[in-house]
This record gives sequence, C-alpha cells and structure tokens, in this order.
Amino acid sequence: MKKIIPLLLFAATLFFAGCDPKQKDEVIDNAEPLVSQFIFDGMSAYYLWADEMKNKKPNAANEKDPSNYFKTLLNPLDTKNGWSWITDDVNALLADFSGTPKDFGWSLALYRITGTNNVEGYVKYVFPNTPAANAGVKRGEVVHQIGGATMTIDNYSKLFEGNTLSVGIGNYATSTTRTISLTPVTIQTNPVLVDTVYKDKPEFAGKKIGYLFYTDFIGGYNPQLYSTFTDFKAQGITDLIIDLRYNHGGGIDAALYLASLIA
Repeated sequence: MKKIIPLLLFAATLFFAGCDPKQKDEVIDNAEPLVSQFIFDGMSAYYLWADEMKNKKPNAANEKDPSNYFKTLLNPLDTKNGWSWITDDVNALLADFSGTPKDFGWSLALYRITGTNNVEGYVKYVFPNTPAANAGVKRGEVVHQIGGATMTIDNYSKLFEGNTLSVGIGNYATSTTRTISLTPVTIQTNPVLVDTVYKDKPEFAGKKIGYLFYTDFIGGYNPQLYSTFTDFKAQGITDLIIDLRYNHGGGIDAALYLASLIA
C-alpha cells in the first residue's frame, strides 16, 4: 500500500507537467469530472477485472459523483466481498495503512438478507484492547441493529462514520442478543493476531505445527512477525500454517518480509 501515494503524486506530476497554459483552460472546461477520470484510468490499468472497464468511461451526463461512479465499475464479486473502496479522507486512510486507525477494533463481513433490505455484520475477528474487545464482542457474533433500529442498506454506513454508536449484537448459536455502546479510538491493529504451536496430541502424530493468523500486510509490525518466527524456530516446528483468510492485503514490504521469514 505504500506505493499508492507515490503513484498518485507521480500521476499528478505527469498531468500538470504536460499541460501548457492554453491546454489548462481546456481541461478546466471539460465536463467530465477529473476524479472520475482518474478512477477510470487507474482501474483500467491495475484492477483485477480491468477488461471490464471497456465502455465505462465517465461522462458528463451521468457520472458526476466519483463515489457512485466508482461503485458502478466494481465487479459483482468485489462488491459482495468489499475488497475495493473509495475515500476522501487521506489521513484516515494512511492511519489505516500504518496500523493505527481510529476504529472500534473489529472486522466485519457485511451481507444483505435475501429478499429484504436488512443488513447484518458478521464479526470476523476483534483486536485486543479495543472498544469492541472491552465491550465483550467475540468472533462469530452478528451486528443487526444500529441505534435501536434494524440495520439496513440505508443506515449500515453509520458503522464507518467514526461516531459513537449503540448497536444490537447477537449470537445465533446461543440465541442471545444485547445492546452495546461503542466509541471509536485510535487503536493498534497488530496483524499478528494469533500465533501458537500445536503439539503433544495423538492427532498431530509427533508433529509441531506453527499457526499464524495474519490480518494485514503492515510493515510497521514486522518486528512482531520476527518475534513469532523466532519462537516457532525455538520450538522446532515441523509444519507451518499461515492463515490469510481475512487478510485485506497491504504493503509489499511486509509481504516480502513474511516470505523471507518462511524461506
């Protein structure tokens, strides 16, 4: 992710350096929004489904809102899983990339209930020492209410607005539900969320299995990765499991560092 900002700056440098005063007026008068054009250019070059960008160029008639335009470009599988998003808050984005966002401390998988406008948020995991953890939120619980009202396609975005929330959360396994209040704070999202060694049980057949649940590739937490692998080596693991099921991606430096530790 560290390549994103330099890429934007490089693109902006090329854009402005290539314009003379006469061309500048022409660009300003262009009815196509520059942000939407930038989105189109970037996704045409780098998006996994870049070939789907054909004939989706923004135009003045119906693509004046960059956020809405961006959503129209997403592949249905991407929309379902929430892999791509857009924001106008660069400071919050950089804080998230560095592992110090202002957040509740949970990771949610949102899904729409078939045949309704209702939305539920499945708790994939919770970071320790965060508002969500302090409120007793556990993996597997489901958020279904906001401010006493059923969560729907019209109000679920309040989860991401950075304000104090009262949410209804339940556990289908135990048929229990409760209401909690959460206030976002600056947290530490150490991506080395779980690391352990499984051993000394008959089903392991004498093996020592190192397990790492790694949530994001964040270079600032490479020392924690090193500590985990140092422990794995000290315990003499014979097998290694890297759990990336909920990993959101991240910085190339962290990915390379993890690969070097495995090697």
